[in-house]
Amino acid sequence: MKKIAFFVNSFGGGGAEKNIKYLIDELIPYYEIHLIVFDDSYAYKLHPSVHRHLLYDEKKVPDIFKILLIPYWAYKLKLISNKLELNVVISFLIRPNLIASYSKKIGLKPPLIISERVSSYTLYSKSFSGLIVSSLIKRLYKYADIIIPNSLRIKYELEHFFRLKNKMTVIYNPVDIDNILQKSTKGDSLMDNNDNDTFTFINIGRLTDQKNQAFLINAFSKIKETKCRLLIIGEGPDKDKLIGTIKELEIESKVSIYPFQTNPYMFLKKANCFVLTSKYEGFPNVVLEALTCGIPVISTDCSSGPREILSPETDFKVSLKNGMEKAKYGLLVGLDDQEALTKAMLLVLSDSSLMDNYIQKATGRAKEFALKKQTLEFKEVIDKCLFNSIDNNYL
Repeated sequence: MKKIAFFVNSFGGGGAEKNIKYLIDELIPYYEIHLIVFDDSYAYKLHPSVHRHLLYDEKKVPDIFKILLIPYWAYKLKLISNKLELNVVISFLIRPNLIASYSKKIGLKPPLIISERVSSYTLYSKSFSGLIVSSLIKRLYKYADIIIPNSLRIKYELEHFFRLKNKMTVIYNPVDIDNILQKSTKGDSLMDNNDNDTFTFINIGRLTDQKNQAFLINAFSKIKETKCRLLIIGEGPDKDKLIGTIKELEIESKVSIYPFQTNPYMFLKKANCFVLTSKYEGFPNVVLEALTCGIPVISTDCSSGPREILSPETDFKVSLKNGMEKAKYGLLVGLDDQEALTKAMLLVLSDSSLMDNYIQKATGRAKEFALKKQTLEFKEVIDKCLFNSIDNNYL
């Protein structure tokens, strides 16, 4: 049986890790699977046949050294690969991608697939440290055999801003529809003791500047007199700051922040509208999960992902800076337009026909990203690497 390895920071509670778990569960019958990480904590349960390897203990390395030590860790990855006699290495997220690419440069034998899952151009173009990372992407990603962006926008950025000429194929993130629908009916959610007549907006994600929940809280405060509430689920460094903003705006009775939930789907199922306010994304899983649960979505038109999900017939390179767009599968608002977000929330509160339209389309749109379909696309790329049949179809 051919040996493949997934290489990622950790197996914590992030979207990339969730997608790797999906892939591992589906690919177990076909390959011997290894998982290489920096952090040996696991938020998701792994199949018992998966072989685990710790490249290094991330908790013992100060942040300042994490870029400087890329060559050393690349060498260690090459040694592990040689020892295990791996047939394909697949890396996810920026640091593993850089390490794996450098490892390929210095002699990593098996084909390397890197999965780019965030708008690196947006993320790394506005600071000195970001410019260093951007330079490394340009210099190192070219050594990968195939790059798998998870959106058309990211593919465009890699080709046009980073000048990469690698073979690329876009594979969108999968959504496990059956699992989500099953879990959405289980357990008691934190919403059960609330008034069922109150319209519930919900946001799920890490409490960070990227996810921009402060933008959401401030927009929501403008409609605090209506019969609605806001539920935010997540952990992160911005938690205390967000709680302070809620108190300052005197909306403690209307806005609640709850910790990370292993089953967020029962909350989505009981909410009325999901709101994503990210400054940038790769391809937001949580939007697909909200659609699967049959609730309308409001999203900032950030790079990248939301437009490709909610308005697939439009130009993915377009991005609203201001205003609101009634897209085919949800509402898009300008990235910097708090007033537009407030307007969008008021619209779903008042326009029942619009709500019904989005509810009717939601699950059907989610099915276009079904897990089996995405897994088969990934397996096809892996098999092309295994049997040396990479061709220009990926260009």
